[in-house]
Amino acid sequence: MASAEAGSTQSRWLPSLVGLHGGRCRRGPNSYAFCMGLSDCTIVTADTKFFIMSTADTFHEISPFLVHRLILSFIGEVKNIKKLKSGDLLIEVSNSNQAKSLSRLTELGDLKVSVSVHRNLNFSRGVISERGLKKHTESELIQELSEQKVCAARRIHIKRDGKLIPTQHVVLTFSTTELPKSIKAGYLSCPVKPYIPNPVRCFKCQKFGHSQQACKGSKICAKCSVSGHDSSDCISDEVKCRNCQGAHPAFSRSCPQWALEKEILTTKIRKNISFAEARRLVSERSPKPGVTYSSAVKQCAYCGSHTTPQGIQKNFPRSSTQPAPAPSDSVQIPNKSSIREKTLATVSHPLKDKQIPKQKETVKATDNTDNVKKLQRIKETKAAKRARLAALKKNKD
Repeated sequence: MASAEAGSTQSRWLPSLVGLHGGRCRRGPNSYAFCMGLSDCTIVTADTKFFIMSTADTFHEISPFLVHRLILSFIGEVKNIKKLKSGDLLIEVSNSNQAKSLSRLTELGDLKVSVSVHRNLNFSRGVISERGLKKHTESELIQELSEQKVCAARRIHIKRDGKLIPTQHVVLTFSTTELPKSIKAGYLSCPVKPYIPNPVRCFKCQKFGHSQQACKGSKICAKCSVSGHDSSDCISDEVKCRNCQGAHPAFSRSCPQWALEKEILTTKIRKNISFAEARRLVSERSPKPGVTYSSAVKQCAYCGSHTTPQGIQKNFPRSSTQPAPAPSDSVQIPNKSSIREKTLATVSHPLKDKQIPKQKETVKATDNTDNVKKLQRIKETKAAKRARLAALKKNKD
């Protein structure tokens, strides 16, 4: 009998495609949700791009040059080929003709091979929330939305008072790698939001990232993190998380490691990147242990080292190109005779002594001198003119 913790966790989770393995359906609680409306799980459509090729001896011991030449001769140049850790080949085809030829392939030269549709890469999942579709069953939704490449549907349930209550939220699986922004349900236009599943946690070793069937570790209690027994048989009063060492069980939603794994999944799905790249992006923007916010703010922008504000002022003095502060209202421009003396006495800032008062005094003194010279030239010219006119008049007489 499964533990109560495992059953409650599975009931809370949104549906996933864990019932598929290499494109072949395994009979389980989630296999019906995916295969509903499909005659065969290995069906190939025009949007199928990714296939798994396997052989009894695996491809670890087979020459990659030989395999590449055989694939070229049978189906042509494909878009990409990658060998997985299991020894199988992940093949991405370029068009639908290659997909049909590859799906029917049973022999590759002298090798007996089996080809299946990849379980996740050929599909995308989204969530619709429409009150008008609440009375429709999952099979009815698949039948009505099949023309929009919907191949599976699963209604989300919530648990209240020990009973599962259906909601208006439905997880749709599309047989295409690109998730549509909306679908038409009759006359209704339903927006499609990306489906972000909860992190997968192993019920055996309590670590994230794999299931109990693929676990190679030892059995760890989810409550006290001690090996050798399940959480249903735990009699310890101590509660300790296996992942973060906190005072909570490993299945708690308040676990910081669970929140981190959830953020990694969200980044992967929304940015359409790999798990490794999503984990790197999340770890870069996550706070580092032992580094506080105040010390991060004081980090030097030039060398990256942490220093104090006093050290920053010593290392980087105030630039001389900064604008000088405006003169205060109490500073007045003195008379022409004592400009320099009164300026030195009243103004204490060195920049004001050198720049502002000296410039004003020089400009005004220059203007007064020019005006005096102009007036003198004008007076002399009129006097000479009168003298010249008087001399001319005297000569005439």
